[in-house]
Amino acid sequence: MPQFNDTEDRITVEIKSFEKGCEMTFTQVILVPHEEGWTEEDIEKALGQYNSQTEQGWGYMFEGLKRLVETGKINYPS
Repeated sequence: MPQFNDTEDRITVEIKSFEKGCEMTFTQVILVPHEEGWTEEDIEKALGQYNSQTEQGWGYMFEGLKRLVETGKINYPS
């Protein structure tokens, strides 16, 4: 999402079908930009922050998808 960040992450979506539905496995590899001179600790801290923010964002999107599938519409939070 270039409007939020200029990094390029790798996203993989796998869908496994079952007799009654399917299962989706979603994987995102986050590439953390860092400045020269950062320590491993600095990079790990930044990665933790990126992971937390990204997980929250995907959670919102998947909840919207769930609502769309269940009800045919998305109720946007106010």
